[in-house]
Amino acid sequence: MSWQPKVSLCDWCYRHTGAPDALLDTLGILKLAEENNCAVELLPPEALNEAWQFGMQTPVHLPALPGNVPAYRVGLCSRNEIELAGVKVAYKSAIKKAHSGESIIVFTGLVEKEDESDFSRLTDGLNEIADFAKEYNVNILLEHLNNKGTHPDCMEGHTGYRGHDIHWVADAVNTVDSFNCKLLFDVYHVARLYDGVEGLIRRYARLIGHVHVAGVMPKLPNRRSLDTKGQLVDYTKVLRVLKQIDYQGYIGLEYIRDAKRDVKEELAASLKILRG
Repeated sequence: MSWQPKVSLCDWCYRHTGAPDALLDTLGILKLAEENNCAVELLPPEALNEAWQFGMQTPVHLPALPGNVPAYRVGLCSRNEIELAGVKVAYKSAIKKAHSGESIIVFTGLVEKEDESDFSRLTDGLNEIADFAKEYNVNILLEHLNNKGTHPDCMEGHTGYRGHDIHWVADAVNTVDSFNCKLLFDVYHVARLYDGVEGLIRRYARLIGHVHVAGVMPKLPNRRSLDTKGQLVDYTKVLRVLKQIDYQGYIGLEYIRDAKRDVKEELAASLKILRG
């Protein structure tokens, strides 16, 4: 049997981007995924029970931080002990809610100035969270994000994000060296900062636990569907490498929707690239 990628839809892309009259609620996202033989990831915690009752696979989750702070903003590199404790509580809560075999994403968070101590703080936190997650047979995924956005909350790139160096992030995962602590390799974020994405996938194949994809544009607006004219990543080559390393996880479609395109047509075009 030929290798076929498993695809998941990222919830926020359908709930918060695209034409205002085309935004979907939880049921709409679940139906869209079912129609296209996809899973759904990054659902808000309050939507998980509905997804599970629907029979949907939910491979990856985001932790819910206190005060609805975006999860990438505050992470395991926080130098504020009270803040760091709150992050760990949120991570552990997400782990306890996840199903066996699923994953949660963890982050470095934003920092005002990088410091050498960030690495040990990060690996200490990863060790603690990974050990806790083992009790529930849940994986943790450390995400690398590019820092070339226009502001910290720009979804095309997050200025100030500590884990912007893919090698530094991969080294942290490798240092922890736990079977349930992996790298979330986001092709979009990596390609914004590095040439040779395929080589980096090969280099870190052993560490990769999940993959995200989106179209990379030469200038803003960015993070578009895979078929967007002018996008720079050759996904035929990316998929060939994923097949060669025998990647068995999901590929999460995480693009900012074009308000001028029909949601189903835009999704179908990206799925055609992934599935052939």
